[in-house]
Amino acid sequence: MHDIKPSVRFKNFREMGHRFTRNFGIHTTSPEQLKQKYGNDISQYINLDGVTIHYQIEGEGPTLILAHGVMASLHTWDGWVEALKDKYRIIRFDIPGFGLSDPNQQRQLNPEYAVYITHAFVNALGLDTFYLAGNSLGGFLAWNYAAAHPERVKKMILLDPIGYEQKLPWVMKIVTWPIIRFFARLTAPKFIVDYCVRMVYGKPENIKHGIFDRYFDLLSYPGGRDAMVDLFLVFKFYNGHPDIAAKIKSISVPTLLMWGEKDAWVPVSLVDSWKKDIAQLEAIIYANVGHVPMEEIPQQTALDADRFLTEKVKPKKAKAVKDRQEEPAI
Repeated sequence: MHDIKPSVRFKNFREMGHRFTRNFGIHTTSPEQLKQKYGNDISQYINLDGVTIHYQIEGEGPTLILAHGVMASLHTWDGWVEALKDKYRIIRFDIPGFGLSDPNQQRQLNPEYAVYITHAFVNALGLDTFYLAGNSLGGFLAWNYAAAHPERVKKMILLDPIGYEQKLPWVMKIVTWPIIRFFARLTAPKFIVDYCVRMVYGKPENIKHGIFDRYFDLLSYPGGRDAMVDLFLVFKFYNGHPDIAAKIKSISVPTLLMWGEKDAWVPVSLVDSWKKDIAQLEAIIYANVGHVPMEEIPQQTALDADRFLTEKVKPKKAKAVKDRQEEPAI
């Protein structure tokens, strides 16, 4: 038997090393390579204060803006776009630090920055009023913006939004530990990313081909792992922060709340808090669905969204004032 040539042996070691760095998420993929794989002929890019934002526009009709969730990208809305683009002009974008968008310079997606970047984006596109929908992180972005600029948002749809105080998912808690977060900025093993993807579905068998790879690949965008860790730190800091609940109570925009009953990231029990604090709110809970209803059951959620957006706004109910007997003057 002939010995393996050194050049072949080196090639084998190199391939093994490549597989190792990839499977353990140590690698960083160039933006150009990721744009070629996950962008398309309708992908557009805009620079806002040094941050390049990836977005897509499809369809005709009233403008509907879509914002995705944690570790996700605008692709999570594919089902909605397919179902609604004949009736709406749909604008979806990758939040800074995720998908094909650059991280922001401050490396913090706090409420103020969420409002700032959304306002800069809609102004750059020349949008006056529009419908706004957001899932998870995108829901956090959407309701903060609606609270700050109710004159711009005609109606809002929130899907399993981040907001009220909750028990944080174990993944988020562990990643924010000082030692772990140091390594989390360097590596995101594929088996952990795959596990997180399964967590956001009520029925993992509903996960379509390519979704595991998409979440994992886009996390390797330069700054992607840092954005994930920084975002988890922000959510940990604001979890239970008194300013959050006060701001939610100020929302006056008609709102549809969609929630997956089996959400393992943001518990469905929080629906009651949203109902209590927003006057014009309708809630729908989907059985056997997880944290991303628009990705898991796109047809049903798109149908419910269209119904809500097209129906007339119901007038606000006047608060009842109890009759009182005036005390006699002395």
